[in-house]
Amino acid sequence: MARRVAHILILRTMPRSTQVAAIFAAVVTATGWAQQAPASRGHTWNKIRYRGGTIETKVNPYDWNTTSSVSPDSIAFVFGAKPFGIKPAQVVSLSLGAEARRKVTRAVEALAMTMVGNPLGLFGLLKARQDHLIGIVYQTEDGKQGAVLLETDHYRAILFTLEAVTGKHVEKSP
Repeated sequence: MARRVAHILILRTMPRSTQVAAIFAAVVTATGWAQQAPASRGHTWNKIRYRGGTIETKVNPYDWNTTSSVSPDSIAFVFGAKPFGIKPAQVVSLSLGAEARRKVTRAVEALAMTMVGNPLGLFGLLKARQDHLIGIVYQTEDGKQGAVLLETDHYRAILFTLEAVTGKHVEKSP
């Protein structure tokens, strides 16, 4: 309580422009701390649609029941009844919109060249809307590239948390 009174007295003795700057700095600092919180404790989202990628799974293209959980030590998805997870250190790139579709398509094509006859989850790559797409390209345990293309209305929150956990910046198409 005494600290709060001391801070108020200090603010009152400052010129008006300095008061505004001090309050603005306090708000920015508090906002920064609040934004770091999701990555530290992890988040879970549902109402996500798996649009394609290198994961072999049978999902209805109209199914919005994919779940994603992001925490500092894992990125997990549940496609239908099939769980799948990667470590944040395995993520090579994060992308949004048309860039997400391009990057995931390239990763799928590269994998398809090495695995002739193996059915991959390519069903939604050509028909996906450009907006609200999230692309995650990652390195598998055996050194190959994998990719996931997701569609969701929560794309901003998911990408913010993925950026914080992986340290990668989101690539967007111009």
